[in-house]
Amino acid sequence: LEIQLPTRISSAKNEARALYGHFVWTPAAMEQLHLTLGLRYSEDDREVKTAAYAGGFNFFNANPSDSWDNKSYDITAAYDITDDVNVYAKFVQGYKTGGFNIRATSQFAANLPLGEESVETMEAGIKAQFLDNRVRLNAAVFSSDYTDIQLSFAQLNDPTNVVLYNAGKAKIKGVEVDLTTLISDSLKLTLGYGYLDTSVDPVDNPQTPAVERDHVVLPSAPKNSFTADLDYTLPSFGVGELTLNINYSKVDDAEFVSFVRRGYNIPGYDLW
Repeated sequence: LEIQLPTRISSAKNEARALYGHFVWTPAAMEQLHLTLGLRYSEDDREVKTAAYAGGFNFFNANPSDSWDNKSYDITAAYDITDDVNVYAKFVQGYKTGGFNIRATSQFAANLPLGEESVETMEAGIKAQFLDNRVRLNAAVFSSDYTDIQLSFAQLNDPTNVVLYNAGKAKIKGVEVDLTTLISDSLKLTLGYGYLDTSVDPVDNPQTPAVERDHVVLPSAPKNSFTADLDYTLPSFGVGELTLNINYSKVDDAEFVSFVRRGYNIPGYDLW
């Protein structure tokens, strides 16, 4: 028995243009305070050519194109508690351009544009150095709200048949901590930890007629992740510098696509 899988030939062309600027103001009466305003305007033009073949038969050809534009801004307030300790809070808008499904299984689906995705993020954190700059700490908490988030939905029993879709609203809340310690002039330890709490509002699944309420997640978003790096710099031998490194990472399991009942998950792992 010989089964010939369909052949897909696709190409994409994208042209992006942007105008942006950052403006920083430090009040004369409070030199520890720094206020930053960022403005950005983006334009994206995208064109896709895709064709599907099987057994010498051309199922369809598609050559869609579309354009998107976006205006966004960010605001940051930072305060120097001391020369070595800075705290900040910021609000940021983000944008991901639209596109097309080059894995579409019909001409109609291949020509249907994917809308842009937008996000608004609030973040607060600290950046500090201690003990004569031998210890550095960066920590942040954040919350991101997505609108028209782009998610991938795989067809049941066929992980190759994936539709990218504007699924609606989603939220990510998280914590990030990085700690670097110079144990000696030659030995440095770096530790990192990340925590993510994600949720997606009920969405219409494009692969089924159902409204999914409890089975849609953000892919590639493990709840916990941890890294450790130990670097040792050998004494100089006259030519360059040689550093030895030991690295460890631990990552929780995550989903490969947005629909958890498909079973295409990424197992958690430890890596040396």
